[in-house]
Amino acid sequence: MTAAPLPADEAERLADLRAYDLLDQPLQEELDGVVRLARTVTGAQMAVVNLIDERRQWQACAVGMTAGEVPRDDAMCAYAILSREVLHVRDAREDPRFARNPFVTGLLAQVRMYASAPIVTGDGHALGTLCVVDPSAYELEPHQVQALADLAAQVMAVFALRRSQRLLERSNAELEAFAGSVAHDLKNPLAAATGYTELLRDELDEGSPAAGVAARLDASLQRANRLVEDLLAYARSGRRPVTGEDVDLGDAARDVVRALEPLLAQHGARVEVGDLPTVPGDPSQLARLVQALLTVAVVQTAPHRPPRVRLGAEARGQDWVLAVDDDGEPLTGAERARAVEPYLSGRGSGGGTGLGLATAARIARAHGGRVWAEASPLGGARICVALPRG
Repeated sequence: MTAAPLPADEAERLADLRAYDLLDQPLQEELDGVVRLARTVTGAQMAVVNLIDERRQWQACAVGMTAGEVPRDDAMCAYAILSREVLHVRDAREDPRFARNPFVTGLLAQVRMYASAPIVTGDGHALGTLCVVDPSAYELEPHQVQALADLAAQVMAVFALRRSQRLLERSNAELEAFAGSVAHDLKNPLAAATGYTELLRDELDEGSPAAGVAARLDASLQRANRLVEDLLAYARSGRRPVTGEDVDLGDAARDVVRALEPLLAQHGARVEVGDLPTVPGDPSQLARLVQALLTVAVVQTAPHRPPRVRLGAEARGQDWVLAVDDDGEPLTGAERARAVEPYLSGRGSGGGTGLGLATAARIARAHGGRVWAEASPLGGARICVALPRG
């Protein structure tokens, strides 16, 4: 048996194969439907997605056979990646490329009908094949050959989506690390600047122009400090493994309200905490979620009136739904739809950093929940958090 020659683009093809990070990955579930459809439309006994590196053919997903790997020299599909067209033979015994192949001679199998469509990247490199084989010799109809080619393109689309998701996850992780690093580096100089400003205000005559400038500087530094704290919280949220402890959200909320007393006093805010459930999760993350929700409600409402904020919960199906209501300005439909996006501060005029609800949403997702916005019976916004009841 003569092994297939190497493709002209072998170096680039292998580089693409490595970039997609497919070899030895659990791909059966993602590809199973496409591979089953390939077997159905061609009437073949077996269908498989093969990926070919420099030394082997690895079967990423197989139907009608057990997935494994074979040396590249024995791989019939090593010929299929030489072209961008479907390679189809009625009876492999009659094709000189395959007549002595162990998958044809009976040493490893008894392949007769063979059809293989290359899986081709956007750059034109064949990563492998979508292949169908059968122990009986028969000719595929033209529409079956075309369907096999179309399904190979669908396999490539799965690979491309998988790669895009992986790159996005990596980019997000790098962005989170950068945000956390920047926020950490800013904490000390901001704290020093805030301290100096407070000393300056103590030395100035109240009501003087200089005191007014110092007050505005102090307000700006406080907002910068909130941004730094929110950046750190956002970078850390949802990244730690969630523990399965029973968390009393009522106790957590009361602790959070005590910690927020300076902020509440600054804005004359009133927070009402109703009966809250116990849920499974991570105590510190869930406390941070409650803090983010209450802080957003207070800060967004404060410019309009002394805030009134209410936190309650109700059972809905398999979830507990926490609801934080405020009496600030109502959210528009577009603002409700985008409320949990990072860096979008909702109503915007309240001095929020735009990261509070995004942080809450990440923590909720890490606990198997979600966050959304509604209109509040108090007249402002209602932020809802669904958490599994356990």
